[in-house]
Amino acid sequence: MDEFLYEQNIKNMKNFFNSDLFEQLVEEHNKAKSIDEKFDIVNKVKNIINCWWVEENKFYQEKKSNNSIKIYYDPDDFDKKLYENIKDRYKVLKEYEIKKYAWYVFEKNDIRLALDCVIGWKAIINILYSKNKKIEDIKEVETIYDTIRNPKNNGHLIWPKHTNSINQKRYSCFKDRVDYALYDIKKYYESNGNEEDYRLKISYQEPNTKEWLKDSFGNFKSFIEQMDLEDWCIGKKDENGEVINYDVIDLSQDILKPKPIKDYLKGNNKSSEEKEKSRKLWGGSYYSIYNDANTIEYLNNLIYIVSKRK
Repeated sequence: MDEFLYEQNIKNMKNFFNSDLFEQLVEEHNKAKSIDEKFDIVNKVKNIINCWWVEENKFYQEKKSNNSIKIYYDPDDFDKKLYENIKDRYKVLKEYEIKKYAWYVFEKNDIRLALDCVIGWKAIINILYSKNKKIEDIKEVETIYDTIRNPKNNGHLIWPKHTNSINQKRYSCFKDRVDYALYDIKKYYESNGNEEDYRLKISYQEPNTKEWLKDSFGNFKSFIEQMDLEDWCIGKKDENGEVINYDVIDLSQDILKPKPIKDYLKGNNKSSEEKEKSRKLWGGSYYSIYNDANTIEYLNNLIYIVSKRK
């Protein structure tokens, strides 16, 4: 296959959004009386993209024949071409091999590293829909997903792959907010073992992640520089103009006048009903203030930074 897997995903999404099936869902959404009913339809769209099959531009809940393919395959798991492309970008991956199990990983000395897109397509759909509550708006996910996934821009992170990985926990804790995940890693490096200083401690306690963060980088400055993450940060310089450390940019703020994250988000005054609606759209068993921190401004700032990374 000459194309990247994400390009196939985009073609399938585009065909789905142009299909009678999607038009039927749009009609059902627009006729729905309650926000809960509307959320159910948006979540059904996400489920179709994630789980259904396509054959000859027709969509099926189950595999129809050997010619059927899933609408969406996760490039972080299944795209060897993407892994080969990414490996050339990072010095830290020089000694890692690309191995295939049920998924692809970078592997060295029993440490497996997997790719992680800076924001998932489901989160993009949630943000697009939250802006105006119009289901037609979510079709823009095609263009945004193309920008994020395009290896020329490289909107990817790399983490050790295991249960309770940083990849998994940054979604459940921060709802995919990449800036808060990087801020948490900074807090981890600066914590001197005080686990109350950071939020992703279950990930950092895993031996391979702990070894990878400490042995491969040693400190936050080295981590940022070796992982090519400077665009997400503001360099802190000494009197000679040399960068001595980094602050993480708060992507809720004006990206053209970047400001550092100073602390984690605090609670808000949303009603129980509003929290439940937000939880229903974002999924999970509990409401997080980070559900509502994923605004269209955050998404636009994310795209801006991803597009800078050449």
